[in-house]
Amino acid sequence: MKTTFLIVLLCAACYMAKAQVTDSLREQNRSIMIYTDEDLNPILQFSNARDQNYTMGFGGGFTNPKLEHTLLFKPGEWLTKLFTGRYVYKAEVDHLSPGLSINGTAFTPDDLQSYDVIAGDRPYAFLLGLSAKQIYLNGSTNELYASDFVYGVLGLRLGQTVQTAIHKLMNDGNTHEPFIPRGWPHQISDGGEPTLLYSLSYEKLLTTNSPGGNTFYELKWGWQGMAGYYNGANVQLGGRLGILNNDNWYMNFNPMGDMNKGIYAKKKRKFELFVFGGVKPSVMLYNELLSGGFSHSDYTLGFNQLNHFILEWESGIGVTLPCKTLTTNITWAFNSGRTSELNTAYSRSHQWGGIYLTFSY
Repeated sequence: MKTTFLIVLLCAACYMAKAQVTDSLREQNRSIMIYTDEDLNPILQFSNARDQNYTMGFGGGFTNPKLEHTLLFKPGEWLTKLFTGRYVYKAEVDHLSPGLSINGTAFTPDDLQSYDVIAGDRPYAFLLGLSAKQIYLNGSTNELYASDFVYGVLGLRLGQTVQTAIHKLMNDGNTHEPFIPRGWPHQISDGGEPTLLYSLSYEKLLTTNSPGGNTFYELKWGWQGMAGYYNGANVQLGGRLGILNNDNWYMNFNPMGDMNKGIYAKKKRKFELFVFGGVKPSVMLYNELLSGGFSHSDYTLGFNQLNHFILEWESGIGVTLPCKTLTTNITWAFNSGRTSELNTAYSRSHQWGGIYLTFSY
């Protein structure tokens, strides 16, 4: 169940699509976001992780209503219409400005000094993706759908280049951790392989929300389904505590899951200061970054070598700073993590941290 399934599904959706989004439904918001994820201190706290598993992520993106007619968003629109029916075209549903982002994510085994494949541990993997994301928000019922269509490439040496450069700055001539990674030639689909991902998620605010008002806590739940280089589903429960603006409940300040970084923010926002947390039980049937795609990989993990039921979590702090026409949100996810994906002797959970900056105007 790989990318081929997604392509067939996309063709069916294209055939069924008829309606177009009207300009009146668009929320005219614009924003810019940059972020970095790392599994090293000081970004990561309350952990002894040492640059393994999910070793880094980086990227940036923007939202703009002018992206509405861009062809990159059509596959996601067609698929979302197929799965949600007419829901997202109801009069009370706002279509937030589409968002584009470029995201890179890298994974490594435990032993970075080995030039050879480490049987039983996870393979090296790097994914670079262009994400086309759309959010459909119903303010009257406090629920939303979000779609994300990612055009990706596996197997580029960019992951090796960035990781090596960072480690050289920190290891005093490779005399201590983090060591220079030596096994990147054995990464999944080394040399490059195109891949795709479509995800559809739903969220519902559980706590009382008075539009435009303030609160000190919020709780929401949701679900997500994915097909492509990730094939799986999850349910989510998350919340915030602090000085909160009710209109921002839908913001995913540290959404768990690669290629799903939140870059949405309304133009007019109020001051916020908060802590956040969440849990996400997940089922993962197939993961190309562990089991490979359609091109050759020196080393992959089989179905029985993987745990297909995992638990993810997130925790952090954030602040929203309004200033005339520009609003800045700064979020520090000081500990996010995932239980072991490996059903081998190398089984281990892993953690990472992240810094996210969003500028809305």
